[in-house]
Amino acid sequence: MKQLLIILSLVLGCLQPGYTQKPVLKFNKDGKFKIVQFTDVHYIHGNPKSAVSLERINEVLDAEKPDLVLFTGDVIYGQPAEEGMRTILDLATNRQIPFGVTFGNHDDEQGLTRTQLFDIIQTIPYNLTDSVAGVTGVTNFILPLKSSDGKKDAAILYCMDSHSYSQIKGIGGYDYIKFDQIRWYRENSAKYTKQNGGVSTARNAGLAAAQGNWIGFVDPDDFVDKTYYEKMLRAAKQTGAELAVCNEVFMEEDGSLCDYQEQPLRTEVLSREEAIHRIRLTPLIQAATRLHRRDVLEGIVFPVGKNYEDAFTTPEIIEHATAVACIKEKLYHYRLHPASIMHGKVTLKNLDEIDANYGLLACALKYGKKDTAFLQYVLMKRMLRNTKKNLPPKQRNSERVQQAEACLKKAGREVRQQGACTLRNAAETALCIANPQFYFNFKYRK
Repeated sequence: MKQLLIILSLVLGCLQPGYTQKPVLKFNKDGKFKIVQFTDVHYIHGNPKSAVSLERINEVLDAEKPDLVLFTGDVIYGQPAEEGMRTILDLATNRQIPFGVTFGNHDDEQGLTRTQLFDIIQTIPYNLTDSVAGVTGVTNFILPLKSSDGKKDAAILYCMDSHSYSQIKGIGGYDYIKFDQIRWYRENSAKYTKQNGGVSTARNAGLAAAQGNWIGFVDPDDFVDKTYYEKMLRAAKQTGAELAVCNEVFMEEDGSLCDYQEQPLRTEVLSREEAIHRIRLTPLIQAATRLHRRDVLEGIVFPVGKNYEDAFTTPEIIEHATAVACIKEKLYHYRLHPASIMHGKVTLKNLDEIDANYGLLACALKYGKKDTAFLQYVLMKRMLRNTKKNLPPKQRNSERVQQAEACLKKAGREVRQQGACTLRNAAETALCIANPQFYFNFKYRK
């Protein structure tokens, strides 16, 4: 009898809503996944005026039959809070549709705190709402979407608590996403990106799915001016260029401006040859600061498993174009992340930079741009020297380091054979390293 009671207790315990296994989100066999989002429902339980909210939600759910429902803030707008929250969420639960909730500024004004509401939500079947200890807010959580075959995470949804009202003295209005939430997003984004093959895998997948005539790449750490794509597209179309590129703002992790800023581009149109002459300029190397007409990306595959994927692909992309439209404005905001590939801990993977930059050097020599090739060679030497210095001692003579050294020797032979090792090129290179902005003005704005 005692054994039977234990078994029954276990079975009944598993049937409690709070212990229900959370559903797995997955793309269907056609590669589609439908999400319905409801924001500012402002439901008041028992108020006849709120009946229309229930009618519309029911109507939408029956018509769309989504795979996931997200309630993003201000679900309830009056007391009793628990009954109101349960009434709304049951509309998804009764249809066996998974759902998630993020709170708005009004949800915790109805007699229950955000934590109390969160605890209630946890008892409702098909709930995917979660929380992260140590991160500001209650409803911060991640929803991975599996591929059709269920073998990998094909997409990631990040849900964040946007809080209630500003806590900054002298500044009214609504509150803001906090820096620890942003850090949490970045760390998890980097983790999932690495698991799925890195930035190159994501970009290759995006290229395969893209249907538009113009394609851009914005890194997850960064953001763009609201006129970024409008101005880039206009510049490309008005000049007939296949590529448009703009200057960028360098920012610290907290959003403040970095001490170092540059403005290498002015508003002008570059031929293919001149773009290759200036291929070392940061905005030209980075895919994120460029807008590409679809045909220049034909056949381009970002190298999976490699860092510095932009530099690996830039020469071929520019060679596919006949002209590049440059915009002087700083429309792209590049954030320096301490844990990023460029600024994190040095590993053997940093040596990918040598291989990528050799491609830039080879392209410059191909088009007779000996000054650019010499600059690339000197920068490659500095890259290798700095990387070796920061590697663990046991790795400094590893096979991967020897491969990078061989690549550098090959580059040195080629620049010497092409007659690129001149006093003028050496002087210009020294100027570029000492004062980049002065070099840009001297070299390209005559």
